Amino acid sequence: MKMSEFGDVDDLFEDLFRFAERLLEQPLLPERARGAELQPAQRKEPDEVVLGRDDVTYLLHAPGYDSNDFLVSVYDDSIEVKTNEFIRRKMLGSGVHPESAVTTYRTGVLSVRMKRRDA
Repeated sequence: MKMSEFGDVDDLFEDLFRFAERLLEQPLLPERARGAELQPAQRKEPDEVVLGRDDVTYLLHAPGYDSNDFLVSVYDDSIEVKTNEFIRRKMLGSGVHPESAVTTYRTGVLSVRMKRRDA
């Protein structure tokens, strides 16, 4: 059976087989990542964004941490929270003034309050 556009079917399968062999010869991880320790699975701490009339509040329920464990970065329309155990990125649903962010951590809840741009 011949394929007019692609040539012989046997040739097509031979090419595919050689391609698969070359892929299997490649290392699965980049050179710099081989031998590195495995990272723990990301924790899925519940979070939410509360849109107020004048501000946006991001709440992350993360019990068992110290307030110094969090590195919070606020951007025009998103937030990023890092700890040694996880990274959380979230769209805020509204533009904010990043310099207005006030962060508190009480009773296991990280709260970041920001002024809305459109308020």
